[in-house]
Amino acid sequence: MRRPFASLLVFLLAIASIAPLILLASPAATAQAARPVLNLFFSSKRRGEIENCNCQSVAQGGVAFEPVLYAQHGRGRPELRVDAGDWMDGLAATHPVRAEQSRYLLRALELLKYDVVNFSLRDAQLSHGWIEHLAQSHPGAVAPLVSANVYRLDQPDQLAFPPWRIVERQLADGKTYKIGVIGVTSVEGALPGMETVEGTPDIKTAGYIVRPPQERLGAALAELAPQVDMLLVLHAGTYNEARQLAQRYPQMRFMVTTAMAPRGVGVYFFEGPVAMMFSEIESGRKLGMAALRPRERNWEFELRPHSFDVVPTPNVDPALTALVEDFKQRSTAGLKPFDPRGVRAFAGAHRCYQCHDQIYQSWRNDPHSRAMQRLVVEGEQFNPEHLRRATTGFGQLGGFVHPSQHQSQMLMGVQCESCHGAAFEHASIQHRLANEPNLAPAERGELEQKARQAMPAKVVPEATCLQCHGPQDDPGFNFERDYERVRHLK
Repeated sequence: MRRPFASLLVFLLAIASIAPLILLASPAATAQAARPVLNLFFSSKRRGEIENCNCQSVAQGGVAFEPVLYAQHGRGRPELRVDAGDWMDGLAATHPVRAEQSRYLLRALELLKYDVVNFSLRDAQLSHGWIEHLAQSHPGAVAPLVSANVYRLDQPDQLAFPPWRIVERQLADGKTYKIGVIGVTSVEGALPGMETVEGTPDIKTAGYIVRPPQERLGAALAELAPQVDMLLVLHAGTYNEARQLAQRYPQMRFMVTTAMAPRGVGVYFFEGPVAMMFSEIESGRKLGMAALRPRERNWEFELRPHSFDVVPTPNVDPALTALVEDFKQRSTAGLKPFDPRGVRAFAGAHRCYQCHDQIYQSWRNDPHSRAMQRLVVEGEQFNPEHLRRATTGFGQLGGFVHPSQHQSQMLMGVQCESCHGAAFEHASIQHRLANEPNLAPAERGELEQKARQAMPAKVVPEATCLQCHGPQDDPGFNFERDYERVRHLK
């Protein structure tokens, strides 16, 4: 009597062991396995950072560590990678090393396979030539840039970049979906050197005109919506502006913004039907992620937005590691310490301004003052041969040494002392005369004489100009004609 029972027990156990396999092979299980999901990785406010922050508490950041993290969090599903803007360092307009680092960051985003990168007001610090020179050597680094409301300064009716990109992804259901990604930036938060265009809310920068995003976003959404299956907006600006745009254009459905979320909001917030996603921290130290799935004619979250730390890992990407090392070598090439005695022979044009303000303003409007900017645009700000003709006192004691050094940054451009000689002693005496009104007449007279002796008035000879405008460097130079263009009153 026990044998039939034992046989039945063996049979039931066998059925139980293969039941999961039968379940997996069922139509319901197949549909579950083929569920279409798209991973969305997002970032913003990278601020030119490509290296680990070396923070004492928790070391974070570093583009070379990101690929491993994408693989860990992505689980092999199709991906879309976007950046909402503010990828340029805030000092790029005045700091040649930071400008170059921002250039390397765009190259890093190319290696990281970023699909779309928004161009923000902060990113508009440098002239359009900066982008054009990068595009000549690394077109893939510039290709992801979009903006629906940034125009070229030299062609105010022409957008500087495409207003959007359409990215196609085939998901697990075998269908190919089109995702339209639009970029816009606020006109609020202008940086030094930017100004409002008179009579308008537009902002003028070194190379761009940035117009308010509201109307231009509406036009872009209306044109793009019929062409795609999903709309995503990249926004650079304030939290209040992001909410206003979401209220005005609910059809966008998803937004990634550089705005700082209010306390307690977290990584995302719903404004009506629009999911607004935030980057919790800047400088590439955290990345955001969400998983999206299509549902009928809409999309929803399969995995709600969250963030993860970018931390050092044993496995680093070799191409990105090489890129970071290349930047380090390039940005420190020729770096030498200042004279140990702290010699200050050159004052810098900012000191000349204190007594010669009209001449200073005349110089500021002259191309000589912007000589270093041209090198930054062309990526030649570390080339000694070019630095000789674009800085003050290069190769001389107390003169320009390297773009990374603070004292050298005060001597960028062909300044007053390039033609009239080093003037630190003269400027120091004049500063004392201006700020010590109670000096005895005899002492004041003695100081005034020393100031004149330290910097006697002189006519700039042709030989001075030929140091930079020689036959090889500037064959069209004519001293008598060209000197008149820059001559100013004493």
